[in-house]
Amino acid sequence: MDHWIEILSLIGKGILLINLAVYCIGFFRSGRAYTFFISYLAWILICEIVFYVLNYQRINNLFFSHYYLIIQFILLGLFFHEIVTEKYQKNIARFLLVSIPSVLIVQYIIDPEKYYVFNLFEIFVTSYSLIILALFHLYNILDTEKKYNYISLGLLLYLISSTVIFLSGNLYTVMNTNLHREIWVFNVVMFIVYQIFIFAEYFFSRRKNV
Repeated sequence: MDHWIEILSLIGKGILLINLAVYCIGFFRSGRAYTFFISYLAWILICEIVFYVLNYQRINNLFFSHYYLIIQFILLGLFFHEIVTEKYQKNIARFLLVSIPSVLIVQYIIDPEKYYVFNLFEIFVTSYSLIILALFHLYNILDTEKKYNYISLGLLLYLISSTVIFLSGNLYTVMNTNLHREIWVFNVVMFIVYQIFIFAEYFFSRRKNV
């Protein structure tokens, strides 16, 4: 099973690398939303490499998950702030972008021990805030041009599935029973699905412009 997890993980990283490469095409002719999304893809790739190296060195990598989640939230939050169209939606995006990182920083100052463990509150607020912003965008494009719809749909699927995994039941039990392998396989598969949605966004948007 561990062998399959490693293979699936490499497939996910490979598709991510392809996505970053193809999205960089025409980078200088793109707007701010596109720039934020490319930055997000680059950040995720960096995180995958860091997690791999730390795991290979048998170093506890939980501390780095906080940087992963917070910076992912900021970059995708800025991305959605650029593409949502309603004023109240942009105001909500701004509020979340300022308040959530601030609250999390204060939390780590007050309770430094959380820096070395999974922070369920952090997972919840960052993930579900992005889910709300993605839903805003999907609602806005119901009767208009379907731009960034595959990215938003893929993100929804991935965040909902991964967040439910971490928030369901006792995290320690999930991480330390035979079930954890099946859970991580599912999580890696959903990451691959998400990356396929991202590639589909590039593929179909490129076809429209041909």
